[in-house]
Amino acid sequence: MRVEALLERAARQSPSKTAVVTGAGRFTYGEVDERASDLARALSWSNGHPDEMARMGANAQRRYEACYTPEVNYGQLMGVYERAISRGRSGGRASALPDGGNGLPGGEETEGPDRQPRRVTDGDQDDREGRDENAPAEG
Repeated sequence: MRVEALLERAARQSPSKTAVVTGAGRFTYGEVDERASDLARALSWSNGHPDEMARMGANAQRRYEACYTPEVNYGQLMGVYERAISRGRSGGRASALPDGGNGLPGGEETEGPDRQPRRVTDGDQDDREGRDENAPAEG
């Protein structure tokens, strides 16, 4: 029996049973089947619409080139350095990022030291050693 047939059968028989556990969370057989079906539909559509896919790719390339010029990247990097230096002098916990965020889109979740998902915030500390990873070295 093929793998996809086994997964489809498990999704029918036990849709709420856990199928996969990752750093991003737990997924049931029903959720895995739904995501696989969504992916199959998207791939099928893209195979049948090569001109639309080419237009989407060209548009994405134009947007990327407009947003991430060498000048913009340099300005962002210098801003990060300036804020990090300023924070080091003041001993504060201000974000080193221009938007004051944590560097993850929408404050997305990441995996904590206990391998469980957790929200990332500006005030996060280096949990591995129980200290602020950005604090000046003691001594």
